Amino acid sequence: MQIQRLLPAICAVLLLPGCVGFQQKWLAAQIEHKPPHEDIQGAWIGSWTSGHNGHNGKLRCVITKTGQGRYEFFYWATWARVISGGFTIECEVEETDGQYQFTGDMDLGKLGGEFTHEGKGSGEVLEATWRARSGDHGTFELRRPDTEE
Repeated sequence: MQIQRLLPAICAVLLLPGCVGFQQKWLAAQIEHKPPHEDIQGAWIGSWTSGHNGHNGKLRCVITKTGQGRYEFFYWATWARVISGGFTIECEVEETDGQYQFTGDMDLGKLGGEFTHEGKGSGEVLEATWRARSGDHGTFELRRPDTEE
């Protein structure tokens, strides 16, 4: 019975460091990468949907250039309106005439094995698909946030 009362506090303590790290990057990206956007770096907001089971939620992302043609996508997603978590994935990005194509993969370990991610878009809208070895797959839809988001 005691553990049930402590469970929300335990979850908060475990998730708080990741949330704080994402929030710091989110705020910095909104300050550093204001419109008009020169590339895909900066803050993004949108949603994710699972094509496997229909689950969905809110999604935020901070994209940072890490090298020539390489970018880090730091995602923060919500599930069931109360659970949230984040992950980063390194992607190769190609730009042609203001249009971007990207692809990346990572190992999610016991949570889902190999995770692949690919998409396309402009400096204002991105669409991506993802697939995990667990069988789950779906879409991300992102746009630049309004200043008050």
